[in-house]
Amino acid sequence: MNTLMTSLPALVQQQGRLLLAANVATLGLLMARLLSTSPALQGTPASRGFFAAAILFLSQSHVARATPGSDQAVLALSPDYEGIWADLQELWFLGMQAFTGCVPLLPWLAPAALRSRWPQELLQLLGSVSPNSVKPEMVAAYQGVLVELARANRLCREAMRLQAGEETASHYRMAALEQCLSEP
Repeated sequence: MNTLMTSLPALVQQQGRLLLAANVATLGLLMARLLSTSPALQGTPASRGFFAAAILFLSQSHVARATPGSDQAVLALSPDYEGIWADLQELWFLGMQAFTGCVPLLPWLAPAALRSRWPQELLQLLGSVSPNSVKPEMVAAYQGVLVELARANRLCREAMRLQAGEETASHYRMAALEQCLSEP
């Protein structure tokens, strides 16, 4: 686990290493879920660096892209992910599931995600694109991580509310997120 935690931050920054970074991130996230009680995962610098890099990998996959003849953008793959999405797709979805599973197990993770601005940027992205351009499996993956972050941390919930989280959840029929954000 230590090798994965120390390798990923450098890998996600290297051009042409995205597929390798995806494998390391996904394996590390899956292992972190199983080894969540390990002292190495209790907010150490290495674990914080690993999760920051995992968030980077997961968060940079999609962008809002303007479409000719339309005033509303669509959700699209970011340029770095486009050419290799066929190879990355399953790793990305598995990584999202594994990250979601880590949130309730590692109390420091939700505040770290909030500091990275991932929940806010994810809601901003969803709010800027046509809901019809977001595939149901993407909605499910995004809702999963947002719900766990909101459940795990009051400040995450508040930040999501400030980012029009309830409205976005309603637009995308994310009932679990809408319910979670409506609670105090």
